[in-house]
Amino acid sequence: MKTGKPKKKKNPATALECWRLQRNITQEDLAQKAGLTRQIVCDACNYGPLESHLPALASALHVGTADIGPDREPSEAARQCGAFSKTVGIIMDQLNTLPPQPLAKKADAVISLLAMEDFTPAYQTALRCILATCNGVALSYAAHHISSAFPAPHSAGPMPSPAPCSCNRLDQYMKLRDINVNELADRTGLSRQTISLAKKDPAKLRGMKKENIEKIAAKLTVQVADLIPDGENFPVIDVRKILKAIREAADRCLPGQLEEKAAFISLCIEAASPYKDLLVNDLLQTSDAPKAESLLRFLPSVAEFSFFQKDHEQEIQIGYYLTEDKSAYMAFVLFEPWVYKMFGLTAPFSDSQELLSYLPDFPLAIPAGGQDPDYDPEPDIFNQVDDYLWTDELNSIPDFDLCLKNVFADFLEENLPRASMCRYEFEDIEQELPARLYMREQQYRELASKVMAPASLTQRQLTALAKVFSRLREDPASENRILSMYGVSNFYC
Repeated sequence: MKTGKPKKKKNPATALECWRLQRNITQEDLAQKAGLTRQIVCDACNYGPLESHLPALASALHVGTADIGPDREPSEAARQCGAFSKTVGIIMDQLNTLPPQPLAKKADAVISLLAMEDFTPAYQTALRCILATCNGVALSYAAHHISSAFPAPHSAGPMPSPAPCSCNRLDQYMKLRDINVNELADRTGLSRQTISLAKKDPAKLRGMKKENIEKIAAKLTVQVADLIPDGENFPVIDVRKILKAIREAADRCLPGQLEEKAAFISLCIEAASPYKDLLVNDLLQTSDAPKAESLLRFLPSVAEFSFFQKDHEQEIQIGYYLTEDKSAYMAFVLFEPWVYKMFGLTAPFSDSQELLSYLPDFPLAIPAGGQDPDYDPEPDIFNQVDDYLWTDELNSIPDFDLCLKNVFADFLEENLPRASMCRYEFEDIEQELPARLYMREQQYRELASKVMAPASLTQRQLTALAKVFSRLREDPASENRILSMYGVSNFYC
């Protein structure tokens, strides 16, 4: 009996054929998905597709028309397919390192990301902001901001189903991880009998030493609570189903976008914050265009605020000085610029002096402590400032934005105890004292409201005029005459 030589496997004749093989789809199935005849698909795979058939074939294979066009060399397409398969393998290897519960929580986001065809720079910026930049407080605010404005999206990924409480979890996860008794015994260094008994009887597993249970959990890539739940509803997660769904989504991903998406999937896997999972899901799964635009505008702006950067301690200065008549101390607070923008506080002055690069928020009069030479005013000043910020400034944030109030409260709680105290000499800052600027502005606001009463200016316009007028340097006699003319008291007198 003659045996023929094994036939050499033919290299794909076209780029289309390369991608058909990579997607593991038959010509008949491809024809059905593309809405073309079997003969047309056969000819296209062997000789190249016609221009009129490219869109349907590309859509059926989840590739771009340029990836399978007649000008695409088969060898170049083969290299691209190889790189694509390698990237998919890397993604799956990373996902296989996740225990069942975190895997189930991240599955929706990963599948949605892989399925997204219009992966624009705006989406990438927002995702990078969520996954790599923001800390917990920022994400908390962002999550509340989004959830209060928009309903939660419909889940796009596989949802785990709880198994009966009486199930043998070790047996379940050995099946889900495709590991038999011999393999698990070899990996853990435990005897086959020990593994076999624990697999058959949950009580035997519970009776094992803690370190042995931890060995088994580690080799199965599960948490101890997956094997022995401690009074909580810890469902058995069908990891095979989840990984299969992710693999299918990866295989359908557009080739030109897979590598950049893989980088974001790595960040998603590393992210531990529940707010990050929430925001990524919300961003990727929404089909509401206005909502998506709102998210894309809002999230990158969070990264502008240095408070929301990792490993950044806020600089807050409480400045104070003794008044000219030495009867009282005056205090003010200097924040970093983003604080004013984020929480709607009054914007910084434009001034060349370093002291006024940040706006003094308010004047606070504090008794000077009599004639006691040992009196230290700083504790009293700090307490007065602390009370003011937790009442007046916090309450100045509109009630309708309760989330922003909560974030400002978090900001004060975290950073105000570290504020530095700095004493200034009256002579050094006399011309631009925070108290004087504040009082002059209030004085000129009253003046502007009376002068411009016939014009019916808005409160914002009056405030803008007051800011300008209060910085004009009139001689005291002329200024007092003008103020008296309109019945405005001069605080200097």
